[in-house]
Amino acid sequence: MQLGSFLDSARHAPPVIHPVKFRVGLLNAQAQRTVAEVEATLSYVSEEDRIPSAVEAAEYLAKEYPGRPIEEKERRIEESIRFLVLALRDKADPAKPFCNGADELRPALLYSVVDWLVGEYRDFVQREFHPNPPDADKAKMRDEAAGK
Repeated sequence: MQLGSFLDSARHAPPVIHPVKFRVGLLNAQAQRTVAEVEATLSYVSEEDRIPSAVEAAEYLAKEYPGRPIEEKERRIEESIRFLVLALRDKADPAKPFCNGADELRPALLYSVVDWLVGEYRDFVQREFHPNPPDADKAKMRDEAAGK
C-alpha cells in the first residue's frame, strides 16, 4: 500500500491528542495579577505547518526590538509560543484552537510553562510517532516505573 492509500483510509480516524492542564496568568476584575488553571489538548503539528510560525516569530521580534540583536532565549520562546498556538486545541472540541493567537497566549504564559508545554508535546509525539523507544529510553522508563 502506498502513502496516499494510508492517508485516504485515515481521513476518518479520531484525532491524536494529549490532554494538558496548566496555569495561565491574567488580570482579575480589580486589575490585579492572578492565575487560573486551564485545560486543553495538544495535537501534533506537521513540520510544514511549523515553518510559517517560525518566520512570524522572527518578524515579530524584529518589529518589537528594532536595531537590537535578539537573544537566543527570546527567539526560542517566541517560536515556541507561536508553535503552541498551533498545537494547543480546545479540550471539548480539538478541531477548535485553544486561543486566538500569539498576542493572546504570550502574556498568559510564564516561560517555564512554555517550556513545560513544549516538553509535553515532545513526549506526546515520541509516544505517537516512535512507539518503539530506544533501549536507553526503555531502561529509563523501567526505572521510573520501579520508582527509582
